[in-house]
Amino acid sequence: NENRLSIKRAVSNLKIPYLIIHGNNDTSVFLDEARNLYQWNSNSLLEIIEGANHVFGAKHPWEESILPNHLNEAITKTINFLRP
Repeated sequence: NENRLSIKRAVSNLKIPYLIIHGNNDTSVFLDEARNLYQWNSNSLLEIIEGANHVFGAKHPWEESILPNHLNEAITKTINFLRP
């Protein structure tokens, strides 16, 4: 079912806007993958966070009292995308 259930096909068929946030220092998922998601559907927005890794500077368990800068940036971009 690879042809029927591919990520490219699913993304291409999305009818709602969607946000892709990716760090350019992500070693788990390459930036080209985010760019593909963006290119496959014109109803998307790609936000690249410079210097951010796969977890936007966070870790588990998080034991700090403030969030990492990259994660704060991702949260801000998400809120701005969701606002009408």
